[in-house]
Amino acid sequence: MNANFQKKRFPIKIIFLVGLVLLLALLLFFAVNFKFGKGKDLVGKKGEIIWWGLNFEESDLSTLIKEYQEKNPEIQITYIKQSPIDYRERLTNALASGTGPDIFELHSSWPPMFSNDLSALPGSVMSSDEFKSLFYPVVSVDLALSKGIIGIPLEYDALTLFINEDIFGSAAKTPPKTWDELRDLSFIFTQRGEGGKMIQSGIPLGMAENIDYWPEVIAFMIFQNQGNPSFPSGFSTQRALEYYKQFGAARVWDSSLPRSTTAFARGMVAMYFAPARAASEILKQNPDLNFKTILLPQLPKERPTDPDFSYATYWFHGVWERSRNKDAAWSYLKFMASKESLEKLNQNVKQRTGFERPSPRIDMAELFSKNPVLGSVVNLALKAKSWYLADNTHDGETGINSQFKNIYSELIDPKTNKYPTPNMADPDIAEILGKYKIPAVR
Repeated sequence: MNANFQKKRFPIKIIFLVGLVLLLALLLFFAVNFKFGKGKDLVGKKGEIIWWGLNFEESDLSTLIKEYQEKNPEIQITYIKQSPIDYRERLTNALASGTGPDIFELHSSWPPMFSNDLSALPGSVMSSDEFKSLFYPVVSVDLALSKGIIGIPLEYDALTLFINEDIFGSAAKTPPKTWDELRDLSFIFTQRGEGGKMIQSGIPLGMAENIDYWPEVIAFMIFQNQGNPSFPSGFSTQRALEYYKQFGAARVWDSSLPRSTTAFARGMVAMYFAPARAASEILKQNPDLNFKTILLPQLPKERPTDPDFSYATYWFHGVWERSRNKDAAWSYLKFMASKESLEKLNQNVKQRTGFERPSPRIDMAELFSKNPVLGSVVNLALKAKSWYLADNTHDGETGINSQFKNIYSELIDPKTNKYPTPNMADPDIAEILGKYKIPAVR
């Protein structure tokens, strides 16, 4: 009986084990598909494109949207102007929850933070070679990920030097061309009254507090010195930081003054670094201010062939990887980036703000080369570098710009003595770069 019993039990065990394996396989199948498959589903209603933007108003775009829709009646485009407050976090959350827009605006330093969400520009819409031939070289570098080109800009901007023409005229001084000239003028133009109270600043430099766009200035100086902002310990990077801090030691700026943009608008500052887009804010605060921009100061050249430098900081538009309307969205962005569309867009922006936006297209540079505000930007655009140091990008406390700003702020103007020596900041920068898979090339 024991033999017969064993013969009857053995097949039951096999059946049980096989059933268990099949059940586990089935559960694994559903788990994988729920976790990964569902996230890849396309979202949105076919033909309806939702567009989130920061830097344009609906009035800037309405005529162009109407023109595109008349040529493509199957497409409906809705532009939604976003508040800069918590913008990056809101966009991140919307994309993660599957409720994101088809097109969204990003800063030129943000692609690593959105690499999984950004669709690649289809070759059928625009080839990589065509993109590189149309836009400034720094744009082709900034917007290229391993998957391909991930955005199209409708504007270009970079750091430039604003000057108060009335202050220069009263002192009969010529605008600076080199850093040494800028430094000397900053001493001359800085004025203090009773008790040492500053009544006029030569230039807002030397510290991080109360100075707009200091991160761009630091990055620009590092690149000029042939340094790499990925390595604060590098000799060239340290030299740039020490030169910047000399302005603080000379007390050409005072944190008791309003923020630098406001101080310049009020006529309290002789020179001021900012992207060209700051002109609109300055004009809004003081329509009567007599100002212009000039080419960025360069280091003395050992050879005539030594390069000039600029530092780009601009916004572009990407397409969501999960959008049901990806191809249509890319087609629309190509239409918007055409020479004809950008000319119309700029006229609309100028009518609203008093200033145009520099075009990202190389073939439109001549239109802006003699502009008293934009000329200094486009005339150095072919020389521009970029990195992840940028101000006023609304990327939040955990954003890539904010993290690097915090590190460099401590290096420039220590509050906690977190980095007694610059080399102690290297690991923290390396950790952020590693998180976003950004190479730190020396």
